[in-house]
Amino acid sequence: MILFMDIAIALLGIYMDVTAVWMMASKKVSRMVLAEEEWKKCRDPEGFSAYFAPRMLIFSLVITAVGGVRILCDTVLSIGNWSLLVLAVFLAAFFLFVEQLRRAKEKFC
Repeated sequence: MILFMDIAIALLGIYMDVTAVWMMASKKVSRMVLAEEEWKKCRDPEGFSAYFAPRMLIFSLVITAVGGVRILCDTVLSIGNWSLLVLAVFLAAFFLFVEQLRRAKEKFC
């Protein structure tokens, strides 16, 4: 069951990678990032995309790496207590991501 969750985390990271690159290229806001009500209220979607997409890409790369490391730990590696460090990195990245999303909403929506 844990392996399934790690695969899901890695796949979510890859999906977010693609979405962040798309946002940077198109200067549009993905519906994955903002709900429709928030998107309609957004005053500067291009500014939001330019501000938030690079931060989202950093987060998504961390998530992809964490998922990959956890998959390796579940299948071939044994890193012992270092898995707690991987969890701490994941949580820190998550909280930073949420804070950056909140700032982007305040600034552009």
